[in-house]
Amino acid sequence: MTKEIILTRGDVALVDDEDYEYLSQWNWTSNISRSKRYARRHLGNRKYVSMHKVLINSGVNIEVDHIDGDGLNNQKLNLRVCTHIQNMQNGIIKVNNKSGYKGVSWYKNYGKWLSRIVVNKKKVFLGYFEFEDVIDAALAYDTAARKYFGEFARTNF
Repeated sequence: MTKEIILTRGDVALVDDEDYEYLSQWNWTSNISRSKRYARRHLGNRKYVSMHKVLINSGVNIEVDHIDGDGLNNQKLNLRVCTHIQNMQNGIIKVNNKSGYKGVSWYKNYGKWLSRIVVNKKKVFLGYFEFEDVIDAALAYDTAARKYFGEFARTNF
């Protein structure tokens, strides 16, 4: 069963029933990081700990990924230990994205959509697409994301 822990800013964090009592002993706040909300608590001396890191009991340099992309969904089935690169692969669309699709941007020099993906810190070109073919550009990204990122692929469709 899922329970809710009340946070600041009118947010709530979802947790498993078995973790609710343990987590409820602290006051949790809602924090926005990279356009995503997370639950965290103050440790003192300007230090904080995220709820998802407490649940996974991960170290300082270990990252925890929210499978569904919702930083407030801290149910254990939604959390997994990952590398920084895997966490970025499962990232959401950036707020300044003009196309509405991950991996697709407007290339004004050619007047076309550009589809690309970053693999091992290198940009991989997937193709140029006419203005009306933006969905094809997004599908090209999705195919590459599944190929390169496997279970960590966050696709458009």
